[in-house]
Amino acid sequence: DVSDIDPDYYVLFGPARASTLEECKVLCVSTPDCRGVDFSESGCQVWTRDGGILSTSSEKGSVCLTYEPFQTVDGGTDRECKSDGVNLLDSFIFYDAALAPSLQICKQRCAARANSSLTTQTQDVCKGISFNESGCVVWLVGIQGSTASEGNTCLRFEPFIDINGGQDQSCRGAHVFDDSSLHYTSFSRSEVLTLGECRSKCVEISGCRGIEFNQQDCRVWLKVEGIGTTVQQVGSICLRFGSPDPFRAASAFDPVDGGLHRACRGANESDNSEAHWKFHSISEVRTLEACEMRCIFTAGCVGIEFNRWGCEVWMRSGGIETSVYAPGYQCFRYEPFRSADGFDDRACRGANIDDNNGEHFTAYLTSSSFDGTLLDCKRLCTTTSSCKGIEYLNGRCEVWTRSAGIGATAPALGLQCLRYEPFLNVEGGIDRACRGADPFDDWPSYYTLTSTSSVQECQQLCMGTVGCNGIEYSRDGRCELWTRDRGIGSSASSVGSICMRYGSWD
Repeated sequence: DVSDIDPDYYVLFGPARASTLEECKVLCVSTPDCRGVDFSESGCQVWTRDGGILSTSSEKGSVCLTYEPFQTVDGGTDRECKSDGVNLLDSFIFYDAALAPSLQICKQRCAARANSSLTTQTQDVCKGISFNESGCVVWLVGIQGSTASEGNTCLRFEPFIDINGGQDQSCRGAHVFDDSSLHYTSFSRSEVLTLGECRSKCVEISGCRGIEFNQQDCRVWLKVEGIGTTVQQVGSICLRFGSPDPFRAASAFDPVDGGLHRACRGANESDNSEAHWKFHSISEVRTLEACEMRCIFTAGCVGIEFNRWGCEVWMRSGGIETSVYAPGYQCFRYEPFRSADGFDDRACRGANIDDNNGEHFTAYLTSSSFDGTLLDCKRLCTTTSSCKGIEYLNGRCEVWTRSAGIGATAPALGLQCLRYEPFLNVEGGIDRACRGADPFDDWPSYYTLTSTSSVQECQQLCMGTVGCNGIEYSRDGRCELWTRDRGIGSSASSVGSICMRYGSWD
């Protein structure tokens, strides 16, 4: 009923994690047992209650949506799923009744595989389920149809999210002009008659990142980086398939309009004043990674531009606001400060909410060494050895250097608590394993092995580990905390892993 509201029914994410309804939906899709969302300006509730959302109450500014990504195939009930028949033994995973005693748990098995970091290969994620009293089949290939089979249930897994509202939106890649036909496979309306059939095409095709459905065709998007944005186009619908790859958001360097073939600009596309950046020639800075390192160790850096002539370290106070097309150029914003818990009005704490030991931080008031702004508070952190983050209130800055980092927060009106997370990809990062001096140098003594549920948790452990200079994280949860004296010097190919350097002053 309307009074049945228990905090145990949902996971609450703050505005820093979900500032829009679409971001709230992404958090739901990324949660295997999500049953719906409640979104408002105060945050995003991802509901995981076993019975789901059964009723609502009136509340101004709130949006309540149920989530059901499993769609019936030919009615679903008393139907057995039928695949394309290729490599049948590798087409599914079977869980017996002890491991999947109910249809809901079977659904969770599917969603967990789709959202877990088990693989970068989308052909290995769940495409649907078959369920009966014997157990649960999680299908790893597209379900082409079904056959009559008493007691069986056949469901496709279709976790689609509308982008920028979805309706009257045409999909684009990194920016609004990025509409290359290489990004998608097109099917005519004679081949695909309805939006439902277009969605099914996406589920069937390995590597699908989303769809656009319009009056002319059904476009199944295969661009590895996914659909980045949309433009308004009457009659088109743009939907993202599944949740974004967390590896692509793990670096402190964020591509501007896709990053590749983009030159950085200030307030507008013609704003390229030399006062915005410091130039390092290609003889000094030979790689993108070396350019990123220059940024990390330059106080006030807000981003980089890298090209065949060298590296621009941008220090414009207003940041990099836009970019222009420029073949061979790359543009990235640098933002290593992230909300400690996703909420505003938070004070930093140590091991727990009561741990505010003065030895954990150095406090600054407005003076000749600190101008009282958040930007200058961040500067103090980036130029302080072992800085783990900051607490800021107008005119006051705490630079936290507690060896185990910021472990908790406490409600405090007007304050901000931000962790300092200067992680960058080593040789591209994704599908790379960390190494020492060369690609064959992989002594176990270089790292401490543990396991975490996400790359972000692995990063947090590194920040709280004395001497940690980087991580290797695998999609099966393996987390290596690298403490080699000379750091991570190289990497090797390893599908499903990411190698990141922790660019602290240590």
